[in-house]
Amino acid sequence: MMSENKQCVHKSRTPDLKPSVCSMALNGNYEHSAPKPDEQEQAGSPQPDDSNAFEGALEPWEIEWRDRFERLKAKGYILRPRFRPGWQPSWLRSGITGYERFRYEDFLDHEIANAIDATRSKDNSIVMIKRVPEGDDGTEFEIAKFFTTLRDPRNHCVPILDSFEIEGDEAIYMVMPLLRDFNDPPFYAVKDVVDFVHQTLEGTKFMHNRLVAHRDLARFNIMMDGTPLYPKGFHPSRKFRSPSAQRFVRGRYRLHAPPVVYYFVDFGLSTKYEGDGPYRAWGIDGQDRDAPELQELGRGFYDPFALDIFTLGNVYKKYLLDKYANLKFLRPLVEIMTRKNPTDRPTINEAMFLFEPIYQNRTRPKFRKRLHPFHEDRTTRCFRDSVAAYRDMGHMSWYFVSYWYRLLTLQRPWKAER
Repeated sequence: MMSENKQCVHKSRTPDLKPSVCSMALNGNYEHSAPKPDEQEQAGSPQPDDSNAFEGALEPWEIEWRDRFERLKAKGYILRPRFRPGWQPSWLRSGITGYERFRYEDFLDHEIANAIDATRSKDNSIVMIKRVPEGDDGTEFEIAKFFTTLRDPRNHCVPILDSFEIEGDEAIYMVMPLLRDFNDPPFYAVKDVVDFVHQTLEGTKFMHNRLVAHRDLARFNIMMDGTPLYPKGFHPSRKFRSPSAQRFVRGRYRLHAPPVVYYFVDFGLSTKYEGDGPYRAWGIDGQDRDAPELQELGRGFYDPFALDIFTLGNVYKKYLLDKYANLKFLRPLVEIMTRKNPTDRPTINEAMFLFEPIYQNRTRPKFRKRLHPFHEDRTTRCFRDSVAAYRDMGHMSWYFVSYWYRLLTLQRPWKAER
């Protein structure tokens, strides 16, 4: 069964190490368009070889996506210029070498073997298309489709926007929004972390209450909709660049932007159960090698819901608690979630109950404070805290002015961004 490594993607260059959908975002202004006639291959013009005859040539998995271009286009999805039949590298035509090549959008390769970004023709939005071979047992598609039908704000499973098959390929293609890693850009304020923990606990509870265990609820399978932080979009393959790849982009602070929504992705290892427990799973596939259940195949069957608790708690530990000094209030929750003995871990309902008092206090001023990385010295920390406080004061002043302006002009004041 497939296991995603970056919606779960590791930054590998080989397709067999990229088994999952990684980065996905809901909207964008990427300059995808149908090939113009004068851009088509001209008879007798030199074509790049399918091998890496030059730097920036198509990788083997990119060639596979190029060969699907016309069939995907017929379904209403247009791949980037790099993946169009007869593609001519623009930087070679211009005689550009060295670093300047990175200014050309079609020089940016795609690093995921089983998924690719595309522009949806009907609304020009950027989406992610994932190919799921029919040889898989169908669990991933069925579970993803099941959660897509459940309209509930507590549902944090990535929605399936479309699904289809194409001629000559025994696979299902799932269309999903384009997302970013949950910590890209990094968290800025304590409140950012509180919102993240609450949403992920809430989403896990939503799954578990419907008897679905994710079984790979780890770092690369938790993503976010980056639209509030990048309202003008970003490049699907190089998320620090603009959609056209012509400039670098910097995301807004979560604290000063509309609410960010986090999603769970990759249900390739997930299991949906029926009836009363106990519920058991078997196997050692998964990202988190710290989980006792996944360390030795000889351990036999285990509780998949307890595994989700451990892996989610380990995300909090590695990427929050071990990174920032002023998140000590999370330690009691993290410690019980990551206990070695599965029977000693809380259920998701108990974890939510323990976290709820913290979440209810999220509007207090102390939660607007900047996060403190452990590597900061005292002088740097004091300076950055001062800058952060000044920036936040300016933002809140603007917010209240905007609020009252909207109220007095009979507009909806709650539309002002906080």
